[in-house]
Amino acid sequence: MRDPTDLVFNTKLEIDVNYEHIYENNEIRLPEILRGNRNLAISSIKGAVELLKEKIRRNYKIAIPHWYEERIQLLLPLNIMSDSTADLALVADRDKDRNIYKIRTVLTMDMAYIDARLITRPDTEWLNP
Repeated sequence: MRDPTDLVFNTKLEIDVNYEHIYENNEIRLPEILRGNRNLAISSIKGAVELLKEKIRRNYKIAIPHWYEERIQLLLPLNIMSDSTADLALVADRDKDRNIYKIRTVLTMDMAYIDARLITRPDTEWLNP
């Protein structure tokens, strides 16, 4: 890691989500009710991402850093089924050339907890064992 700002979510940057890729490659990780229904799944994820953007603006600390393939990524809570409990963790890569966060995948909560512990103690607000 060369840039400590990678550890903190920059609320001024846009978030670019590849919804198709998330659904096609991670359908098994989605809540059961969304599996097998592409349109419902993508619509639900889009709505949850919009709510997440507001949540991050209010508290940038909900983004939890983790280490993957020699770089820092940020884990973001994705609340699809409930406002109070995250169902998945979005994985945000900072694209410094385009000055955005790219999201191409999601992790289950267990996967996110294990990965987050490699750098820091996860925020218990949304990432609990």
